[in-house]
Amino acid sequence: MTELHVFTSHQGGTLTLHPLGEIDLDSAGHLVGAALAVEQGSGTDLAVDLTGVTFIDCSGIHALVALQHVARDGGGTLMVSGAGQQARELLVFSGLAALIGRPAGFPAPGRQPERDV
Repeated sequence: MTELHVFTSHQGGTLTLHPLGEIDLDSAGHLVGAALAVEQGSGTDLAVDLTGVTFIDCSGIHALVALQHVARDGGGTLMVSGAGQQARELLVFSGLAALIGRPAGFPAPGRQPERDV
């Protein structure tokens, strides 16, 4: 079983999740569970800081989509930051980068991310 630790912080109207480790089939539910375990008020935004994530797969993408629904149901939004190269490419490929906005470092929708060949 892959180990994932999720730390949370709350500032203003934003709950930030700080996952550390790999987000895969074994651990993706833990990320969503961490958000649900923290009481959310109306209008609470969710942020996911992927700086400490060493790997993410389609299960992690599914977890981010679920978090977007949690945020939207509470009247807030989902923001993702700190994504490494592998995570950025997966977010762009899945279409999730366009869905949550285009933070710095994400290519415009319809453009392929730059790759070293």
